[in-house]
Amino acid sequence: MLFNLAPLIDCVFLLLIFFLLTSSFVERGFFRVDLPDARAASSGEREGTVITVERDGTLLLDGRRADPEAIRTALLAMPPREPERAVVVEADRRVRLETLVAVMDIVKECGMREISIETMTTAVGETE
Repeated sequence: MLFNLAPLIDCVFLLLIFFLLTSSFVERGFFRVDLPDARAASSGEREGTVITVERDGTLLLDGRRADPEAIRTALLAMPPREPERAVVVEADRRVRLETLVAVMDIVKECGMREISIETMTTAVGETE
């Protein structure tokens, strides 16, 4: 008794294509940002404009280097009712608080209502 494997291979191939097309490929770790830990962080999907503050204070807007004025210009150019008006700030845990506050001031001055700070979720009792 022989089984024809062609239909099974076709089904597996279609499933593979389906999962490849529906998966989100977000490359974490491209920029060296050591995010702070938080036990009560929500694990929701990031949406909106991402501002990254690297350890040395370098600013990135959606993955591209930017100075504070370029960030202000880009945020002011967004339409007021746009769902992407949410801003996610990724700041290295060793960045100066002064730098982080300056970035958040720029975001608030541009009229953004929703600001999130990206963190790494840790289990209760887990330490580095």
